[in-house]
Amino acid sequence: MASHLSLPRVILSAACVAALLGWPARAATPSAALTFRFDLDPWHSTTRTVQFVAAGDQPGGDVTLVDSEGKQSVTAKKQSDAEKCQGAVGDERDTGLGDEPWCYELADVRAGKTVSGRLEGAESVVKLTVSARHGLLRPFIAALIAALAAAALVWTTNYGLASWVARRRLTAALGKHKSTLQGLEEWNADAEARLTEAQRLERIIWMHRRGAPQLKRVRGALKLEVERATPELGDNPLLVAARTEAEGTDVAVSDLVGPDDEIAVSEAQRLLELVRTARTGVAEFRSQVELLMPDIPDARKEEAEAVVRVAQASLTTLSPLRVSRVLDNLQQVIDELVSYMAPAELVAHAAVGLTAAPRAAAARAAAILASPRVRAFREAGEVGFAVGVGVVALMILVMLTALSANWAPNQTFAGFWDYAALVVSVFGSASIAGIVSAALLLGRTPGRAPGS
Repeated sequence: MASHLSLPRVILSAACVAALLGWPARAATPSAALTFRFDLDPWHSTTRTVQFVAAGDQPGGDVTLVDSEGKQSVTAKKQSDAEKCQGAVGDERDTGLGDEPWCYELADVRAGKTVSGRLEGAESVVKLTVSARHGLLRPFIAALIAALAAAALVWTTNYGLASWVARRRLTAALGKHKSTLQGLEEWNADAEARLTEAQRLERIIWMHRRGAPQLKRVRGALKLEVERATPELGDNPLLVAARTEAEGTDVAVSDLVGPDDEIAVSEAQRLLELVRTARTGVAEFRSQVELLMPDIPDARKEEAEAVVRVAQASLTTLSPLRVSRVLDNLQQVIDELVSYMAPAELVAHAAVGLTAAPRAAAARAAAILASPRVRAFREAGEVGFAVGVGVVALMILVMLTALSANWAPNQTFAGFWDYAALVVSVFGSASIAGIVSAALLLGRTPGRAPGS
């Protein structure tokens, strides 16, 4: 009896278990995942329509998509209006589940978050993920502002601050050197309209460090040259002027820098060149006279001696402006002595006359007098066109690099920290690049002339 009752119970228990386990089990609903990304611009609506294909009819009703923190949501509304779905974002995007079009309107899509939800249809399930960020315009404006701020910093560092420092240093240099450089304050006031503070400071430093010591060395050389030339040239305006200049101890700005604000050839240097030229020319003249006089016929010797005496007397007229003319007169005297000689003696003296050295020296001296200054200072100036274009191009490159590193890969770019990272990246990189490039391109050492 007990065995007959146990069999139905076993069968009933098995049926209950199978019912609870859903056996035989239903097949799982196919599913897929889709992600839509949007760039939101200020002038565009926050509503987007998306369309894709899946299996079966799309589920009815609204579906709420939420972010991982549950703080932001987007409502996905079933859209059956064919016109609104025409040209929707992701038109006919394929889920791989089927070929039935599903179309949804996403309301109030906001930048900075990623939201997701499940669209469960009868024959397929689609996990829909939506992310949005600010479009390129706003990050570009932020990067541009950061780059302009960096440009302002570069300008301040290389010009504004440098100008302030130069102004302070110029004031200190004027007070320090006005007692040793005569006419310094007057020169500075006159050059103010032509030169910047940095350019004037450059010239003052050069005058003190190089110009004044160089002038003193030239005066010392001039003094020695006058002592050597006095026995040969006698007393004349050239040696008087040279002796006065050699004994001078004052250093004037006009001795070092000319009206064109470039390094000037000093009076001492000009006189040194002229005295050397005159001494060499007169020494060669006397040597040639001693060589020619024995071969001049007795009938013409007295006349020749008179010509030589006149030439010797002309040395008393030597002056800074007459050196070349006096040397030309000496050459004419030698030519005249040669004309007194007989043809037989002319062969022996075919190469008489002043050599090229003193004549060339006289020409150089005349050129110095005609153009008494040489260009030697480098111009400080503002940023040249090529340098400016290079710095601007560099900053644009920094902007593009920062945007590609901060905005392009970030599909939720919108928050404060996103913009902060972008601005710091642009500002820091552009500032460093601009300062370094300007320092390399425009770096200068005050007080030095080219080749010094």
